[in-house]
Amino acid sequence: MRGALVIVLVALAGCGTEGEASLDAAPDSILDASVEDATAADADAASDADLPTPDVPLPPDAVDHDPDPEVVHVRLRAAPREFVVRGETVSGFAYNEVNPAPTIRARRGSRVIIDVDNQLEAPTTIHWHGLHVPFDMDGVVWMGAPIGAGETFRYEFVVSQQAGTYWYHPHFDTERQVDLGLYGAFVIEDPVEPASDLDAVVFFDSWGEAPGTSGHTGHRDGTHLTWTANNVAEGALRVAAGSVVRLRLLNASNAGYLNISGQGMRAIGASQGLLPADREWRERELLVPGDRRDFEVRVGSEAVEIRTAPHTLHGGAGHGDERVLFRIEPTGEAELPSGLDWPSPEIRPSVDPSYTDILYSFQGDTDLERWFINGERFPDVTIEEVPLDSVQIIELRNVSPAEHPFHMHGHGFEILSINDVPVSTYSFVDTFNLPVRSRVRIRLIADNPGDWMTHCHILPHAYDGMMTVLRVLAASP
Repeated sequence: MRGALVIVLVALAGCGTEGEASLDAAPDSILDASVEDATAADADAASDADLPTPDVPLPPDAVDHDPDPEVVHVRLRAAPREFVVRGETVSGFAYNEVNPAPTIRARRGSRVIIDVDNQLEAPTTIHWHGLHVPFDMDGVVWMGAPIGAGETFRYEFVVSQQAGTYWYHPHFDTERQVDLGLYGAFVIEDPVEPASDLDAVVFFDSWGEAPGTSGHTGHRDGTHLTWTANNVAEGALRVAAGSVVRLRLLNASNAGYLNISGQGMRAIGASQGLLPADREWRERELLVPGDRRDFEVRVGSEAVEIRTAPHTLHGGAGHGDERVLFRIEPTGEAELPSGLDWPSPEIRPSVDPSYTDILYSFQGDTDLERWFINGERFPDVTIEEVPLDSVQIIELRNVSPAEHPFHMHGHGFEILSINDVPVSTYSFVDTFNLPVRSRVRIRLIADNPGDWMTHCHILPHAYDGMMTVLRVLAASP
């Protein structure tokens, strides 16, 4: 069955932000430098050569205002905030005056309450990226009116079936509000998982990608970007030698791709929790916009460099050398510690059937910046309707000249095959990259009723039309 959706979108010219929790711990950010600024950047680097490596600050944990161990009650205040960048003051946004925003931590099974105070000059929402929340808590504008300037709203839901690394960000004027700093991590802890010596949240970002933001020019092909780790370029995370670090890496960039590597790093988790036990070792992990990856890092007496190789959304590996994103530097000396015993799931991938329930064809033009799904541009889209608790086989075809990180709200999905080759390892995710001219088949259990946003997480592509809606019908009374 199909339905029709007509929505009036409001494009905002400007907004602002701020927040709570450790208000004095506000790290500085570093903006994207354009190609024309390369000479000046090199001069700055030369003059800074004798300066100590800056620390990579970890986001503070959000304050829990409820003493009940089964309830997490957080307050977030979105407001304007100025970032000082190499002596330049840049107007941006933040939750609770920090960027990245405070990390919300909850145990699996907790009831979560988030009170949002919008002190921006424009409306906003919060979307809980990767979490299977009820539809009326998802933070999309057709669910209900956005939070108006000066207004408050309470989000409330239970995190019962998930554990892992998720994040939160607006889904209103998304390209601009995320680019200027509104995002934070949401960590759901599972008591059966081992405790590391340090649980570290690190957001990668490349500032200034949204058109007209702060007078800086971004690069929409995702290559010529100045990357930061928690707003610091090529900084150091200093850790006691002999420690085991759970490193939660998140890509908050509007369009930039990262091809991550690091000596001795072991990938243990992806966007929907721990990776399966039989997942093959990979020298590199592609971290696309909106995606997350958890690593176990054993720290001995030598530094670990987290690097990225060039990757363009117009076809994969790019030209140029690897770059250091940040370093994990040990303090003191110790033997390399043993790894932790992660309860990785042992599950085999489902068999790809011969039929297709839904087809999504990703189309567009990089010169005109017009992007489509099935020849339609949001909001003038056709809604696919599926019964509650049904199993849907969805085929994703990318016939465009750009890669697209496919993201679905309210659900995770299983990867069945890529270009007609069945996957060898079970993969259950909420964000998956579609290479140029690729065909990916996925299996969805539609167990969460609502009108769920389904889109490319390159935010300029979504803003320019590459978004649709999957309607999971409510159960009959």
